[in-house]
Amino acid sequence: MEKVLFGSSVNYAVGANPVTIKGEDINNDGKLDLIVGNSGDSTMSILKNDGTGVFLYSQTIPLGAAPSDIALGDLDNDGTVDAVTCNGSASTMTILKNANGVFYH
Repeated sequence: MEKVLFGSSVNYAVGANPVTIKGEDINNDGKLDLIVGNSGDSTMSILKNDGTGVFLYSQTIPLGAAPSDIALGDLDNDGTVDAVTCNGSASTMTILKNANGVFYH
């Protein structure tokens, strides 16, 4: 088995009180991107992978109050990954459509 060595850790800024994170190729470029649910400011942060192991801030999206989880899948059969969040304090869910790696309501 081949050893895998990791470099030093890197911190990335996201919204307040991040509570959930998902990895998915949201823009169909073959690279795993990161989607973070932030309970403290009721947002979702998107960080796109540049292919070198560096994640670039892409987008912050407002959600319902205190999102607690994110589910990803192609909800409308258009070939892109959409997102659904559970918003605990609001007793709601938010559906976000994806257009070439950019999420919208």
